[in-house]
Amino acid sequence: MLIFVGEADAENETENPEYTIHFNMKDDETTLSLQTKGPNEPETKKDVDADIEYELAGVGASGRNPVHVSEWISDPAEYSQVMRIESANLWYDESGEYEDNDCIWTFEIKVNDESIQEVERACQQEHDPNGDGYTREEVFGIGVDITLEPGDYFSVDLTVETWDDIDLFFDNATYDTGYYVVTTPLTFMGVSRSGETVSMEFIEAWPVSWKDNLRYDYIIVQDEYMELMDNNAAQVSKGEGMDMGNGTVQSTVITWSDIPVDNNVKIHMDYTLFMIGEMGGANATESMIEFSTAGGDIVEVDNSGSDEGGIPGFGISLVVGAIVVVSLFRRRL
Repeated sequence: MLIFVGEADAENETENPEYTIHFNMKDDETTLSLQTKGPNEPETKKDVDADIEYELAGVGASGRNPVHVSEWISDPAEYSQVMRIESANLWYDESGEYEDNDCIWTFEIKVNDESIQEVERACQQEHDPNGDGYTREEVFGIGVDITLEPGDYFSVDLTVETWDDIDLFFDNATYDTGYYVVTTPLTFMGVSRSGETVSMEFIEAWPVSWKDNLRYDYIIVQDEYMELMDNNAAQVSKGEGMDMGNGTVQSTVITWSDIPVDNNVKIHMDYTLFMIGEMGGANATESMIEFSTAGGDIVEVDNSGSDEGGIPGFGISLVVGAIVVVSLFRRRL
């Protein structure tokens, strides 16, 4: 999706497009958050012991019971959200004591502690007892629609029925166990450029630390020569915000400085790791959101992917003084 906003309108128009975002299960075992740990920060491991029934000790198992893993809860939404929980992705390993574990995960979706729907999914792969450091990711379709009003929160109560003991890995940039959700988490108030300064302002339904995200390079500025601007020169501040229907919601402003006046730039923005296409090759994972600023004599608009007639390396030509928002949906269903 391309949204062209003239320079004069950049501070007055707002956009809140729909994205697929990922809520991480955090290491406190109670919080669902869009905040992702840094790439070098360790994951959390939770041991989940199987609940096995035996008729006679040493004779063999006669049955098993569901085991409650934990309930992870989101922060209250800052403004209304109509959302779909598309899928869950779980990183886990099994003890391998049973050749056919045949485990079952149950996801109970709640809004404000009220149960909305239970989704039961069978494990998709078997444990490889000969695997070295065996850990797998499985993705389970959820497909539950919910609506949150300002101040509402949602949660997922996780239960597993298993013959094997299980190790669950989460809260890490690699072991990103959690839930993919389609919704409108960001409302963009504008992107502006003044001399050597580029600023962007936005409102979040679920705020995260953009100071940390700058430090982790989850948001970067790249110039037309593929050079990355210094995130240490970026400042995060609070804006005036805007009325989202339930009163004023405070905005976040990120400002980069010391960018040469004649240097066109592109902002790549996400909540987690990504590799921009020019640097990552064919297997690159693009950022969720991109903003580009352009100037000079470029007057054509071309989203064909060709560099011909456009900014070198950008594959797109922009109207003079325009701002373009490119929303790239990254679904891993």
